[in-house]
Amino acid sequence: MAKVADADAADADVFEISLEDLKIREIEEIEEILGAGLDAAFKEGAPKGKAMRAVAFVQRKRTQPDFTLEQAGELVIRLQEPEPDPTPAPAS
Repeated sequence: MAKVADADAADADVFEISLEDLKIREIEEIEEILGAGLDAAFKEGAPKGKAMRAVAFVQRKRTQPDFTLEQAGELVIRLQEPEPDPTPAPAS
């Protein structure tokens, strides 16, 4: 998961992008932009920039229908570490 913000915006404009809540049509649009499936685009070792731009683009279009792929390229990505598992470790 990553947080995305406009390059000149305050943190209030940050929104999260996630592959877990994409609609089928959004997945199709991302794959069309990438010219590959999501599995190939997010495979370990594969370049991620174009894929992140495509995901941010389709998710931002939900609230800003005139948002462009070029504008998505100007967004700032802030990768977040996964939350630690709150489950206590079993006693030895």
